[in-house]
This record gives sequence, structure tokens and C-alpha cells, in this order.
Amino acid sequence: MNHILLVLFTAAGLLLSNTLLADENPPTIPIVDNITVVRGQVDGKPVAWFNDGSQYAISMNMKLPQVEELQKSLLASLAKNEQYRDTLLFSSFMPDAKAPEVVEIAIGSNVPKEVVQAILGTLSKRPDLKLALSLMSEDGAGLATREVYIGGLVKSGKQAITKEKLKLLLDPKQSQAKLLEIIKQYDQP
Repeated sequence: MNHILLVLFTAAGLLLSNTLLADENPPTIPIVDNITVVRGQVDGKPVAWFNDGSQYAISMNMKLPQVEELQKSLLASLAKNEQYRDTLLFSSFMPDAKAPEVVEIAIGSNVPKEVVQAILGTLSKRPDLKLALSLMSEDGAGLATREVYIGGLVKSGKQAITKEKLKLLLDPKQSQAKLLEIIKQYDQP
């Protein structure tokens, strides 16, 4: 009987210590200095990915207000999504000019809605940030349809998205197609 109790207490202790360690080391999103596109072939078909095999890339302007806190919140929010966190890559850029008053967010059309919603949800918690959205629907020389740029350098003249539309974008029941349709509505100066 004592042997069984010892085994049970040992198992419970291991489970508790693993749970505590998991809390100390939460999952993270890889951060890189530069995002690069890697091209190759699989079964004779062309494929492309970012730096370490990631499927999606997020770049953020480090001149946004309170950017360190914003980056930390954003990475924590993205890491919560088990389905996509291992497919994401994060990078930052430091422009010479300060960030525009309206934070331009360029969203690739193939970025999963859950990732887009995590980004917009985090940014929307900052009432001082006015968000303007645009949709990247062509890859060009890179993989723009699988990227998100936060705090673009060029003033587009676009109107900031309304709280009502932002609420629609953040609705977890929203389909990918409807999400893209709403973003397209704001993709005009």
C-alpha cells in the first residue's frame, strides 16, 4: 500500500512540476532580424516559405507608441494559438521617420483569420492607435499574401477603421472570405 501511495505522489509531483515549468516557459513565436523568402521544390512542385520554414511572417514598426509593451502583448496573443504559432515568424523594422498617426496594417490575403484577429485584437486594446487596413492579394517578388505589416511607412490617406467594423473583424464566427471582404472595403484612400 505504501508503495502505491509513493507512486501516486511521485506521479502527482511530476505532473505538477511539468505544469509549473510549462507556465514558466510559455510557447513563443520566433523573432528574426530579417525575413527572407526561401524557395525550393517538393515532389517537383515549386514551394516557398520564410527563414526557418515558417508559413507566415509578421513585421512591426518599432517606432509605434509604447512599442515594447505592444510587441510583448502581440507575441503572447499569437503564441496562444496552438494551430498557428509554429507557422509564424516575427520581425521588426526601425525606420528613420516616425510612425504615421494612422497605423497602416497591410494584411496578406492568405494569412489565417485567427492570426489576423489575434493581431487586430491586440492592437484594438490600445485606444491611442488609429488603424487603417489594406489587403495584399498578390505576392510579387516575395510572399506578401502570407505577411502582415504593422505600422507601414507610407501615409496612404486611408480612413481609420471604425469600432463597429473592427468588432465585425474580431467576431470568431466570421469566415475568412467575409474578413477579407471587410478589409477590402477599407483598402481605399
